[in-house]
Parts: sequence; structure tokens; C-alpha cells
Amino acid sequence: MLSIITTVPAAQATLTDQFCICLHLIGAAMLFVGYFVCEAHSIGWGPFKGCLPRGKLHDTRSNIVRRKLCLTGIGFFYIFFCVIQMVLCTPLIDPQENDQWGYLPGHEGVQLLNSATWKVKWLKVASYGSEVVCGLLLIFSHLLIWYSCEERLYDLPEELGVLHSRLNLVPGEKRMPDEDEEEDSEEDEEESLE
Repeated sequence: MLSIITTVPAAQATLTDQFCICLHLIGAAMLFVGYFVCEAHSIGWGPFKGCLPRGKLHDTRSNIVRRKLCLTGIGFFYIFFCVIQMVLCTPLIDPQENDQWGYLPGHEGVQLLNSATWKVKWLKVASYGSEVVCGLLLIFSHLLIWYSCEERLYDLPEELGVLHSRLNLVPGEKRMPDEDEEEDSEEDEEESLE
């Protein structure tokens, strides 16, 4: 959902854009922080160490260590992202080094007059990179959970309920072939006998 909520530079943002930016930031915080807290509680990481009763977590010790390392990476890169965002939003950086916005004759609205210096550009790249690494670690964490779960090895008897409803069958009932199918199967049998 976060990928479809677009954001624009704050200097060009209308009231609707401001709403989208807030929605994007709230969604990102819910995604990263929400997953972090739930997974930390699930594996007994950090402040949640004593919350999980002994023997309730059915996972190998090595996979728990991997999940904790992944969770530590998510926490580190998300905090790093937040710190860089605070640095970019506070007056710690000289205003002359930031993007310069203004009005250009012949153009509507606010336009970018001069881009930021390389110092600020590297902070923006580090911010974006830390958010991407955080997201990749979150996906990797999901893959670790999937890989270690025993349910992925179960082979369940499966039937396609949609197929039964389209053919007007009761589950477990075999379908009678149509006349065309009977003719085709008879022709196939004759060809195989020849």
C-alpha cells in the first residue's frame, strides 16, 4: 500500500499532497515498527525476553539467532533512517546547502531552482538506502519464518472448490464426460489399438 501512496517535495505539496505524505509516513511507521514489535515479542528479543513461556517457540536455536539478527538489522536501519530524516528537517544544515525552491517566469507553481550540495545529497541517498535495506531485511525475516516452519512440509489433500462449483459437482463426486469427450476418448482408444 505504501508504494501506491505517492509523495511530492514539501515545497510543491498541496493540501491533498500533505495528507498523502502523512498517510505514507504513518503507514511506513506501522509497517516497520509494528512488525518489529510483533516479531520481537514472538521470539523474545530485547525487552520482550521474558514474555514468551519456555517451550512455546517451536524453532531451532540457530534460526532464532538468525531471526534476532535480522530483527536487530531492521531496528538499526529504521532508527538510522529516522535520525537522517530529523537531520534533514532541522536547521543543522545551512539553508544554502539544501534544495532551493522558487518561482520561475513562464512556469506554474513552485519549481526547483538549484539542487542541494553533495553533502545533503549523500544524506538523502543514505536515508533512502537505509529504508530499502530495512524493507529487504523485513522480507528476509518473513522468508526465515517460512523456511523454518514445519507446515511448509505438509502435503495436504487438496481440491479446487472453484472447479467443483463451475462444473456443478459435489466435492468428492466424479464428473461424467460429455458426449464430445466420449467420442474423443473412443477415437484415441481406436488409434492406440492400430
